[in-house]
Amino acid sequence: MVKNIVKKEDYQEIRPVYVRNGIQYYELNINPVEINGEIVCLSDIYNHTPTDADKITLYEKYLNLCKKVKLNEIDHYDTSENVNAFYVNGEFMWFDRVTRGDIAYGIDKEIEAGKTETILWADPIKGQKFVLSCELAK
Repeated sequence: MVKNIVKKEDYQEIRPVYVRNGIQYYELNINPVEINGEIVCLSDIYNHTPTDADKITLYEKYLNLCKKVKLNEIDHYDTSENVNAFYVNGEFMWFDRVTRGDIAYGIDKEIEAGKTETILWADPIKGQKFVLSCELAK
């Protein structure tokens, strides 16, 4: 599967492209989008006239690629400051998903033990910490 750019007037969903060793090869184009008078589409080459099953297979490849791209975008966003950042007393803090879960678990245990305050370390190396109510820290 490759991205293909063709002139609008030359676009065909299925077109013969070349003959090799007496076998006609065909190009199957899907998902055409017009951009500046040209067609951008996804293509694959077949050694037979493409069938509906070939078209479905190519769309499945395209959808799987789209899923991988979107999941990568989500993973990237999930580890960004847009999701995991917050402020305590005006200080910027960021924790990944695992650390947030560990902190929430620890606060739950402190609440079960009857504590009303907890310590949230902004920078343990610098000794920067915040003493917060368990409810606020949660």
